[in-house]
Amino acid sequence: MKKRFFLRIFISLFFVSIISLFSFLLFSVKNVKAYSILNEGKHIEKVLLLVSYNILPDLSEKNFDTIDSIFKSISNSTGYRITLIDKEGKVLLDTDENPKKMSNHSDRPEIEDALLKGKGKSVRFSITKQKNLLYVATLLKIEEKIFVLRVSTPLSDIDKSIKDFYSGFILIFFIIISFMLVISLFITKNVYQPIDRLVHLAGRVSEGDFSVRALIFRNDEIKNLAESFNLMIERIEELFSRTREQRDEMNKIIMTMQEGVMVIDKNGKIVLSNSASEKIFFSTDLNGKNIREVIKNMDFLELFSKSALEKKDISGEIKYKDQNIVLNFGYIDNLDEIVATFFDITQIRKVDRLRKEFIVNASHELRTPLTAMKGFIETMMDTVDETNKKYLKILEKHTDRLIHIVEDLLTLSYLENLETLEKEETDLVGLTDNIIKIMKPKAEKKGLKFYFEYEKLPKISVDIFKMEQVLINLIDNAIRYTEEGYIKVLLKHYEKNIFIEVEDTGIGINQKDMERIFERFYVVDKSRSKKSGGTGLGLAIVKHIVLLHEGKIYVESGGGKTKFTVELKLDR
Repeated sequence: MKKRFFLRIFISLFFVSIISLFSFLLFSVKNVKAYSILNEGKHIEKVLLLVSYNILPDLSEKNFDTIDSIFKSISNSTGYRITLIDKEGKVLLDTDENPKKMSNHSDRPEIEDALLKGKGKSVRFSITKQKNLLYVATLLKIEEKIFVLRVSTPLSDIDKSIKDFYSGFILIFFIIISFMLVISLFITKNVYQPIDRLVHLAGRVSEGDFSVRALIFRNDEIKNLAESFNLMIERIEELFSRTREQRDEMNKIIMTMQEGVMVIDKNGKIVLSNSASEKIFFSTDLNGKNIREVIKNMDFLELFSKSALEKKDISGEIKYKDQNIVLNFGYIDNLDEIVATFFDITQIRKVDRLRKEFIVNASHELRTPLTAMKGFIETMMDTVDETNKKYLKILEKHTDRLIHIVEDLLTLSYLENLETLEKEETDLVGLTDNIIKIMKPKAEKKGLKFYFEYEKLPKISVDIFKMEQVLINLIDNAIRYTEEGYIKVLLKHYEKNIFIEVEDTGIGINQKDMERIFERFYVVDKSRSKKSGGTGLGLAIVKHIVLLHEGKIYVESGGGKTKFTVELKLDR
């Protein structure tokens, strides 16, 4: 890799030098040739002027023999070919060829230019001589007679001069190339060596050695690069030190946490675990082991696999060796790792179970005396005067409320322990319509309008008795907390879900109460609840029934309206 980099720099410099020199050679040869032709043309023009001056007297007398002698004399001394042509293009005299055998020259470029402009010049291939020649022609006028005097010379002499120049240049070219070879090698080493040094130092830094420093004894951009490199190493070392401290601090925090914590990579390997997680799963030295070997629990592995495959956060609760454990799997996208936290809630579940058992037992124990009290109150109503009857009615009202609370508590406990429902295909529109027929008179008695709207719905598999409880509780709550306006029940179908909406124009629910209204015994308006006989358990019962049907329930309140929505999934 290093040699390739060195060669790339060297070859690049060398080839740039060769291309520059070669371009200069081509440019020089072209310009030298053009300059030589220009100089030769000027010399020929002087010869033309001399010839013209010598032949003008004889040309007016048409002494062509004398003119021919003059042409040959000048041609012998200069080596130029001299030709005389009339305005029709006929060759009258020529120093090299027999004029009678020569073709008409009226189409020659230099002749045409001379006839039109007075002078003409061209470089072209001569058919007569079979070589490239330089032609220069001038116009002569003698007593209204027109002639063209032309002088030409072969370019072979110029070409020879160019070749001599080219040969000398080639020698210089190879000398310069040799020199550039040495210079390129020197420049390449001068540039490459400090860069190679920096590459070597960067390799040591990548291996964790932050003690290295680049020392460059020169004053240019590479020195600036070396200084920047040294500064970068210092900052990286500082960042690594800070990161190491933060990591150690984080590890200490994780190790002292009461909750179990694990970091698991995408392959299931445990990267980090604390003592709490080892205690929860009755294992030691979890780091480096595979999670599937350590925790052989299908529910745990299913949640872990789902989080890893779907790359999202997953929560759940599992039973592991008589322990109740809440799991939270948090997927870290940029690291492709999962942070798992475990909470042992065995004692919480135990207390919750004892609480439920106490509520059930207390409810059963209270049911009998409350029923007896109810019976005695009803018997005494017929035997006391009106003054005492007033107190018995108050007693009867509170006894009824206690009986309702006991019944609702027993219902709630029954639902919490229920594992399966007695489902059957049900027409939800018909079921709701029957409930509304029972509840509508109660609403109308308060002067409320009652609306029932629905779409054509497919049949849905539900526990009919429990779904009746949901509808009765929601509609009864709406009537109880609405003094004017309307109650509206809406059934609609969207994709694979059916929605039951119960809307009223009652007192509404504050935002702070939204999250707690499904808690047992929680009521929004305690004074109104006591007057209406509410137990504070109706919505808790509704929520449990909806959850048993794997549905959802949520509430919206604002703008003078409150709406409860139950979402149920269709089986198909």
